Amino acid sequence: MTDIKDFFPSITNGQVFRMFKENGFSNDIAHVITKLTTYLGSVPQGAPTSTAVANLTFVKVDKALIDYCALHNITYSRFVDDLSFSSDKDFIPLVREMISIIYKNGFKINRKKTHYKVGPVDITGVNVRNNCLRPTKEFLEIYRHKKSSKPTKLGRKRYIRRIINEGKN
Repeated sequence: MTDIKDFFPSITNGQVFRMFKENGFSNDIAHVITKLTTYLGSVPQGAPTSTAVANLTFVKVDKALIDYCALHNITYSRFVDDLSFSSDKDFIPLVREMISIIYKNGFKINRKKTHYKVGPVDITGVNVRNNCLRPTKEFLEIYRHKKSSKPTKLGRKRYIRRIINEGKN
């Protein structure tokens, strides 16, 4: 499991422009949309368009990782800037190449948030074990005891329900 370092700010307006061009937009339209979706040369964190633009810009990396992982029976998944890899077999000798794919495409990993673990793993407040999803104890404790606004509490409650429902599938 790893995290893309400074994900949104690391996506440059040049990368965004190229992404729009590769998706069939003319120079003029790609330029205008890039100007509308970037700020001070990068994708701003928190803007309504940022996640969509970041996902579209990262597609090239996703495809390269999916292809590489498929060759080695590794399952790859991503949620915004959190990348997860899992397999029935030890794949630590392949990790260097997986990280290399990320770097070759202009991104860096956050080494402090990079972990290789055998067995159950926690990802964004979710415990993943034997194809089963459950909220982590820590996430449930925060939900139960942290003083939060009603909208925040409601959002956490919905997240927990979603985790539990997804885990049943």
